[in-house]
Amino acid sequence: METLDKPFVIQVAPTGSFLKRDTNPNQAYTPEEVAEQAIGACDASAAMCHFTFETKRAFPISDRKT
Repeated sequence: METLDKPFVIQVAPTGSFLKRDTNPNQAYTPEEVAEQAIGACDASAAMCHFTFETKRAFPISDRKT
């Protein structure tokens, strides 16, 4: 049985994973919504935030310059 007596890290992904508003209407989408979710998660003790960004045509972006 696992116990919580070992340190752990809470990571959140406020932008989700390829989900859109039609799939999840609560999904953070605008920059303001994403910031609000990330700040709220950090206030609740999250140590890391993972973000996925997309182009205007909803394709994932992996280019750091974009």
